[in-house]
Amino acid sequence: MSKKVSFSKRRASIYKKANELCTMCGAKIVIVGFTPGNNIYSFGTLHKILLIFLTKSLRLIKKRKFVRRIEIKRKEELQAIKRDTASGQHWWKAPIEDLNYP
Repeated sequence: MSKKVSFSKRRASIYKKANELCTMCGAKIVIVGFTPGNNIYSFGTLHKILLIFLTKSLRLIKKRKFVRRIEIKRKEELQAIKRDTASGQHWWKAPIEDLNYP
């Protein structure tokens, strides 16, 4: 029983502090709490904050996929140049350090 009472008291003080932060700083805050009985309590505009977070995350994921495709394409091009250089073609594209001068 003491956990429930402690949770109720702490929840009220945490919500009060969150409200002060929102008011004084204009911060967007979400607090999600779970009781010992697995009930969920939240403070703030959970939906809006999650939407902002997920939107930014999706943009980052798309950018990572784009960069990854470019990296794969560049790797394939480098492998093709190495193959051509090894077979004697396109020797002028090889790094100067790899060229031998007798």
